[in-house]
Amino acid sequence: MKVNITTLLLVFSFLVLNGCSKATTPQQADIAVFEQFLSENPISSINPSIDIASIYHPGDPLFEGVLNIQRKLWGEAEKTLQPLADKKIQKPCIG
Repeated sequence: MKVNITTLLLVFSFLVLNGCSKATTPQQADIAVFEQFLSENPISSINPSIDIASIYHPGDPLFEGVLNIQRKLWGEAEKTLQPLADKKIQKPCIG
């Protein structure tokens, strides 16, 4: 039993050391590609395009509210969605 535990510890140690050695060496080519990606796609910009695969399209009642939520415009989303929520309240939900 002791040999098995020792063998497992050695194998595990080898795997950890071998696996981590590649991850700690930064690749210059990867950094260049990432910097190019960030320059073309700034994180702080809001994407003005609307995904065609969305279930909400212009003209749908929830479209503007959901779009404002996606763009983190919370106040605008609340202004757009509150009237829709008020219309749907007919009676309290009793569960």
